[in-house]
Amino acid sequence: MVDLRLNKLQTIPKELFEITIVANSRYGQMFISENPLICNCGMEWLLNAKDRKSDDIPSINENGGVRDINEAKCLLPLNGQIKFVAETEASDFLCPYNTLCEPNCPCCQLSSCDCKSICPKACDCFRDQTFTKNVVKCSGTEKEEFDLQKLPMQSSHILLSNLNFPVLKKSDFFGMGRLVELHINSSNIQTIEPSAFDTINNLKALHLSGNNLKRINGDEFTSAPNLHLLNLANNNIYEINNYLNLIAPHLEKIILEENRIEELPIFIKNIKNLRQIYLGGNPFRCDCSSNGRFLAQEWISLNQQKIKDAGKIQCVENVTRAKETNDTTIFSNYFPNINDDLFVMSMLEFLNQENSIPSTSRSSNDESYSSSTLESPNYDIFICYAKKDEKLVLNLRREIERINNNGYNYRICLLQHLPETYYNPKGVQLFPTKKLEKLMHGSRLLILYVSPEFIRKDLNLLQLTNCIRNFKKEKSGSLSAEEKKIFIIYSKETSEQHTNNIPESVGKIILANRKIKQSDPGFWDELARVLPSPTIRESPEEPFYEQIHSPSQSAFV
Repeated sequence: MVDLRLNKLQTIPKELFEITIVANSRYGQMFISENPLICNCGMEWLLNAKDRKSDDIPSINENGGVRDINEAKCLLPLNGQIKFVAETEASDFLCPYNTLCEPNCPCCQLSSCDCKSICPKACDCFRDQTFTKNVVKCSGTEKEEFDLQKLPMQSSHILLSNLNFPVLKKSDFFGMGRLVELHINSSNIQTIEPSAFDTINNLKALHLSGNNLKRINGDEFTSAPNLHLLNLANNNIYEINNYLNLIAPHLEKIILEENRIEELPIFIKNIKNLRQIYLGGNPFRCDCSSNGRFLAQEWISLNQQKIKDAGKIQCVENVTRAKETNDTTIFSNYFPNINDDLFVMSMLEFLNQENSIPSTSRSSNDESYSSSTLESPNYDIFICYAKKDEKLVLNLRREIERINNNGYNYRICLLQHLPETYYNPKGVQLFPTKKLEKLMHGSRLLILYVSPEFIRKDLNLLQLTNCIRNFKKEKSGSLSAEEKKIFIIYSKETSEQHTNNIPESVGKIILANRKIKQSDPGFWDELARVLPSPTIRESPEEPFYEQIHSPSQSAFV
């Protein structure tokens, strides 16, 4: 037995292990804990001492081996961390060097020699026992100049941080055929020249986090056949080449968090071997449009098991920009806004609200919402109004039903009873965009019940005003745009002072269509003239609005 505990040993010779344990494996014992050990390349024998079992040395006895291997700790040369020996890996055991000449190198005595490695100034360099791993670690202050071409040609791992490389040039990594891992983090990279990484075909991991990149064009590589990990976190990237999956077909892990990506890069959908991805901190759009423009929502919903930071993904809408560019896909301009122009909410929360459809069976005693009713292509009437005017609109709906039109009831949808309507933290009501478009544009008559509250709140929702504006422009099923009508009802309280606050886009629609005040003596006659003929159904005694029910409010749509 050899007991080396409670000393100041930094290294233990491999020969001592062989004499004590290997040569006498049946009973040999060694204790090494409570020493400031360093896991350098000469200590790699510890890997053979970890969890010594009969598989490693067939003749070993249960009482033999390094008995306190699970208590022993060592310092890692590369990063200065203290680690339990039992948790170490082969890559942890490294030796520092200033000049390294590999075995059988024929030109070590020459000033220029590819197989001779000279550690650059301000760098720390390490190698493993077999000379297959050559690690170069350099860090600066971002203001220091650093010549990348002074990095050893035989480098297998390059770790650079806090340096200054505004441009990565095509020649910077020329000839580094052994390089498998490259880190250039927080080094002010703004541009990568075409083919900058072309000569490092064995590269498996590329880390470029914390720089000022704005786009990845795809020409940085002609081919990256062995690239498995790509880390582009904490840049200003807003665009990535759509065919990066063809350039790097074996990508398994991608880190894109904290960038400016609004739309999911198409190449991500086409990566066959993707295992992990980080997307948090990007301003993805809050839109589930079926036009194919916004892919993030669909892909995130289907691939949550691959997304390691799904809870950090937000959807963001720039309301100010939408107003300036007339972007009709905007979500809302209500709280929570950032700097008065950004709407922000959790992507998972948004997807849950956008995709959750309540569905319950209909019984003789319960009038409940059924998702199948939403599939009907056309509706007779869609009424837009403020939540505060609920009672007035319900009375209006009942009066419409009393207008007998061949004994058939109207198919009526009410804005405030839309399925999946929800409230943000400030209590502002928001509508599911796809459902709103589908139900409103599938109606033959759009009634706007214009009250002071409707003008103040609802007409400030761009998603609603855009739907109103496009009502007659959108063909729905067999219903043409020419068959659609808009009718405006002013509430008794609505004055000219109120109508002056109506958004211009809606104001033009009001001017171009029939309108009347609810207090006008001829109101009901005017309403009867504008009502369409009800859609004929097999059961005329069952009003359509009784088929769509909002369980949370116990009210009909």
